[in-house]
Amino acid sequence: MKKALFVLIGVFIFATAQYAFAAFKIDKYGEKYDIYPGKVVSGTILVENTSNKPITLNCYMSDIVFLSPFDGTKDYAPAGKTSYSCAKWVSFSPKQFSLPPNRKQKVSYSIQVPETISGGYYGILFFEEGSGSSEGIGVKFRIGCGFSLFAPDKERNAVVEDIAIKGAVCGGTVLNKGNVILPVKISYYIMDAKNEVAVKDNLNDITLPVGEKASFSAKLPPKLEPGTYTLFMNFNLGDNKAVAKEVEFSKDEAGDLKILQVKD
Repeated sequence: MKKALFVLIGVFIFATAQYAFAAFKIDKYGEKYDIYPGKVVSGTILVENTSNKPITLNCYMSDIVFLSPFDGTKDYAPAGKTSYSCAKWVSFSPKQFSLPPNRKQKVSYSIQVPETISGGYYGILFFEEGSGSSEGIGVKFRIGCGFSLFAPDKERNAVVEDIAIKGAVCGGTVLNKGNVILPVKISYYIMDAKNEVAVKDNLNDITLPVGEKASFSAKLPPKLEPGTYTLFMNFNLGDNKAVAKEVEFSKDEAGDLKILQVKD
């Protein structure tokens, strides 16, 4: 089911070098909507044939699957397979069309929101060149426009726990306790006893589904002199929501590191 493709999805971005040879493009790669029970959301996507040859495009919805260790690796599944799918809510037209060289085609979509919703819902509308199906048989290229839909009760919340130092690495886990997929951006800095910043850096981003847990780790530089330090970590969850941790630790003359206390 995995494929080497170029897909841009709202907040989520996927890429491979194949896109450089794609014969078409779309005017938007993601839509983000606040949704309400029973309401309809609609819009359009403009597709352009950028080549000097006619092309035929097939359109279909798929689910997005975020794979452990939730470092951005993802896969795709048939519409409606995931618990957070909005794929079957989306109708669109046309489903297949041909485009002469350097011509454009508008694709209209409509999202029928169910009466009962909670949290976040996601899906991707693929535009696929050539013959084939949603299983990818005979695919040449495909590009996707993703949908991120948020119910009124959307909640961005996470718990950072299991913080420990092993060797010269301080790590832990972050658990998604909310009801939307969290794009977690982690930054940190280390301050010494003189309140001077010794180290400042970012960790790899995490894309964390609801109820899932991912690990993170920060390398503590060997240049730190013996003494007491505080590691400040910020977990940006998007939409001005964040979780912070302070880890006070010491380094002795032998170079051993020890956590003294952890605070929120």
